[in-house]
Amino acid sequence: MHILDEIIDKMVRQIFSRLRGVPKEQLITSRYAKETAERKNHLQALQAERDKAEKDLLALKAEILAVIKGESAFPKDTLAEMIAAQEKKHTELETLCEEASAELERNAELMANVSQLYEELISFADLYDSASFEAKKMIVSQLIRRVDVYRGYQIHVDFNFDLAQYLENSDELAC
Repeated sequence: MHILDEIIDKMVRQIFSRLRGVPKEQLITSRYAKETAERKNHLQALQAERDKAEKDLLALKAEILAVIKGESAFPKDTLAEMIAAQEKKHTELETLCEEASAELERNAELMANVSQLYEELISFADLYDSASFEAKKMIVSQLIRRVDVYRGYQIHVDFNFDLAQYLENSDELAC
């Protein structure tokens, strides 16, 4: 059992050492920067489309005055159909903008959750170095869901969190 404890201890120390080497801001921006930028661009495109649809709708409504004065080439029924279609398009785009905005907010929440988990992991790392054997076991039990042991002390570890989002090239930690 002490051999497994040493292997797990070594692996946990490697993970904590690598975590300490990655600044939180770099971790979060590298993980979510591209996704956030894509979502912002998508939202801006939808907002531009929505604004154009609103502008077109206002133009069609302005055409109603020309119809009333008898100065428009559009028949009243055709104009009414065009306004209804434009209102529907505007409503759909408004809904899409709201959904894209909600996705952007969810992305921000994810970033906050990753940040909080990072802080928790770093606090575990700080405690781990000076902890007693029993305290180390408690910390490891918070980090690791399951450990499978194979012949020759080959192990497979399932963590309670996604280690890949915190460590690049996490294959180096394989035991």
